[in-house]
Amino acid sequence: MRSGPVPLSILAIAFTAMAGLAVSPCDAVPAPDLDGAAWIWTPDAAGLNADQCTRYFRGKFTLPAGAEGGIAQITATADNYLTVYLNGTRILSRMKDPDGWDRPLTTETSGILLPGTNCIAVEGVNTLAGPAGIIVKLSLAGGSGIPIVVVTDALWRGSDREAPGWQRPGFDDSGWDPVTVHGEFGMPPWGDMGLPKSTVPALDFEGAKWIWTQEAAKGMHLPAGPRYFRTVIDVPEMAAGARAQALITADNAFALYVNGTRIGRGSEWSQPARFDLTKVLTPGQNTIAVRALNTLEGAAALIARIAVVQPGADPLFWSTGEDWVCSHEAPEGWQRPGFD
Repeated sequence: MRSGPVPLSILAIAFTAMAGLAVSPCDAVPAPDLDGAAWIWTPDAAGLNADQCTRYFRGKFTLPAGAEGGIAQITATADNYLTVYLNGTRILSRMKDPDGWDRPLTTETSGILLPGTNCIAVEGVNTLAGPAGIIVKLSLAGGSGIPIVVVTDALWRGSDREAPGWQRPGFDDSGWDPVTVHGEFGMPPWGDMGLPKSTVPALDFEGAKWIWTQEAAKGMHLPAGPRYFRTVIDVPEMAAGARAQALITADNAFALYVNGTRIGRGSEWSQPARFDLTKVLTPGQNTIAVRALNTLEGAAALIARIAVVQPGADPLFWSTGEDWVCSHEAPEGWQRPGFD
């Protein structure tokens, strides 16, 4: 980028792969499914097994203003019982039929979501000593026009004790434990329960690097404000059944563009966003651009990874690293193909 070009800094930060709350554009609320979600339980489980017990779980996610007006579809099940709350409102419950775990519950709701922080809370009951787990997926369509998906994953927290207000977004769960992830939807002993399962493996940040402008070379006490990043990736023609996705986050916020079109944004660095790029990428060169915002003076960084998976072929990956360029300024067209 010639307008205000600056060298890129690859940040020497130890990275731990994060399984982000998923965000994936689509044309409408998808058919009920649990694809992309994980079976979880509290860390006192011995492998997949737990004693007869009741446990409490919370997963938080952030919505941009306007997105809360959409229709939320929630699919969930548990081995054995569960009650699901959205922002404190009970939306699903199965507290009978301990063998009903293979018949996931589904509902649609509106008017419950909030701009900003939201929370899915689940009471899970293991009725007999043995395998124990819950799995949840929320799909939101409408609102801001960027459909959003939230799934059970490693960012959820759990507790063995019920507390007043634990189902609500403002509850302080910092004293709760990170959950144990048993595995992805479709794993034994639960299988796919008759629901569709993608062949696309879960995307993580393996091989990606945290990056920022060269300012970071002098330390991580960085000025507040936006910075602009670009790269170009060469994508092969995608056959039927191919899928493309991106996983991205920034400290503190970001907006992602592909070939000049804004795909989505995020504002919580600890909750990486997942975007479905299958219908966005085109054969040949594609421009990936990110506006990353450091909201307060201090640490700042961006990390992203893109994957294209085709049937019968090895997956292709592109990650933040030395081949990205950056700028302090955003001249006209900076996020579009052909910009010099």
